[in-house]
Amino acid sequence: MNWRKILAGSNAGFWLFISLVFFGSMIWAKSRDPFERIWFTLKTPHYGKIKGVAVLPVRVGTRSAVTDRALKLPVVYYTYGSGGSLINCGNELRQLAELGMAAVVIGYNQTNELAFEEEFIALREYVAKQKWAAANAEPGTRSEECWLGFSLGAQRTLSFLLNHPELQPQLYVRLAGGAVSEEFKVQSSKFKVAELSTLATRHPPQVLLVHGQNDEIFPVAEAKRVAEFFQTNGVATELKILSGKGHAFDVDRAVVIRNVGEYIKAQLTPNHPQPEFPATKNYPFVCCIAPTFLWVGFWIYLRTKGSTGDSPVLAGDPPASSQKLKHWEIGLRVTASILVTLALVQTGIHLITPRLSVSDSTLRIARKWLLAPKWKEDFETLATKPFWHEQRLKTLLTHVELANYCVYELINWKVDREIYNNYVLSPIIDSESDFELNWRRPLWEFFYPRIRKEDSPEAAAGIVVRNLRERVTISAVPFSSVNRMPTAHWPTGIETIWRDQITDEKGFERIYVATLRSVGVGARLNGEGMAEFWTGSEWKGAPRPIIQYF
Repeated sequence: MNWRKILAGSNAGFWLFISLVFFGSMIWAKSRDPFERIWFTLKTPHYGKIKGVAVLPVRVGTRSAVTDRALKLPVVYYTYGSGGSLINCGNELRQLAELGMAAVVIGYNQTNELAFEEEFIALREYVAKQKWAAANAEPGTRSEECWLGFSLGAQRTLSFLLNHPELQPQLYVRLAGGAVSEEFKVQSSKFKVAELSTLATRHPPQVLLVHGQNDEIFPVAEAKRVAEFFQTNGVATELKILSGKGHAFDVDRAVVIRNVGEYIKAQLTPNHPQPEFPATKNYPFVCCIAPTFLWVGFWIYLRTKGSTGDSPVLAGDPPASSQKLKHWEIGLRVTASILVTLALVQTGIHLITPRLSVSDSTLRIARKWLLAPKWKEDFETLATKPFWHEQRLKTLLTHVELANYCVYELINWKVDREIYNNYVLSPIIDSESDFELNWRRPLWEFFYPRIRKEDSPEAAAGIVVRNLRERVTISAVPFSSVNRMPTAHWPTGIETIWRDQITDEKGFERIYVATLRSVGVGARLNGEGMAEFWTGSEWKGAPRPIIQYF
């Protein structure tokens, strides 16, 4: 069998090419995934097997042995509500893991409370044995763990805590949960309230209750009774009632989970209270599919060698090197060379010039070669500003292109020209000394798809602030107190905030304004440093996040 002929064949070469592209793409995608997912199966004494999954941030190094406790992760046991499953709670697990914690869930029995107890005990015993977990299942000891229950999950975990106070967590959080029984108000033997009350003399868990004001499943009165019950038994308890929200917190559910996750992280690791976001490797795509290019070159070599070896040379034919070209053939080759040279020059202008700093020469090139006619007015409006010193030309072009495209071709509302120039097109939020101006494209790509169907700036602003708060943490803790750079304030540059996903209140207002501008809403900071937007007829305070922070 001649392997060279097999590899040189069209079918074998094509499928090997597809395979290399596929596996290279998988490696590239995996390098950009910030999470490690560990699937497991647990066995209970009387109720069979259950499946579960732990979602961990890759940054911690879960693919290798983690033995140092300082490198271990605080653990959040999440129990979803009625009708939930391992699959449809993925967003909640991702949000918790993204903040620097291990989020663990099992597909628990939703109809049998005794089965849940065995399943939850088996889960805690499993996690306690894992090298990545800063949690243990030993009675009477403290561990960096939180029980987070939503709706039915909150009911099950409360019953479990009352039945097994010796297995208490460091932090207990209930979302949209009610009372487990009318009997819990008294010291009944069923729930062992007497045992729970003794926790105040040991290490009582801290409790956070979050409830929607308009909860139709468990009225607010039930959440207040649960809070009163814990407080009566000497347990530090906070009750947060969210105005106007229903049982599942409506469209603000993701924001609530983000805030709860930030609260959990701060309570479980007080020495490092801020979120610790995972860092991905982000291999270049070209490097991941580099073997594909090598194979293409090798395949061409095999095909060329095979065709050369099979082509006979007839007697009397002159060597190919001695054959003279005709005049028209020479003309075609010269023309092709000229066209290729011009194409390379034009490509170089479009690829290299935007990466150069803004200057009179690069601006002249941009005016002649890089601008569409419809962008010229916007370009001249921005190009004369002094803040482009040491900025790349590409940043200027991006603001011009995307602002014009968004306002005049995409959004469903009109923007006055003066408002457009000063509060949509302009990259300056509050200071011309800010050098982080290359923020429009990442913000536009993330937020525009979410507001593209809205018909007014008000509706768009509400969606923007909700998704922005879901993505960016607002920290009330000084920057210098979390083992970072020795300064009293968090960075407020738009690009840094978006990359690091954390800032202070001032920085949040700045990126809020930038985000509104990126989707075609006129926005600015008012005299108090708060974001406001142009409704079409007046300036109005921008919608606030349902929760700044707990």
